[in-house]
Amino acid sequence: MWVVHSFKPGDRQRKRLDKRIEKATDAMAELNVTGRGRKRLSADETYGC
Repeated sequence: MWVVHSFKPGDRQRKRLDKRIEKATDAMAELNVTGRGRKRLSADETYGC
């Protein structure tokens, strides 16, 4: 007869995976934030007209 003593290791693993997924999702959303980096130049500014 087999007895399961604890589901805690599986629960911890699932929680860690959930946190990693949330962190990755937040990082991807942050990539879409505008206003970061260099300013885009207009055609006039690019070609010096």
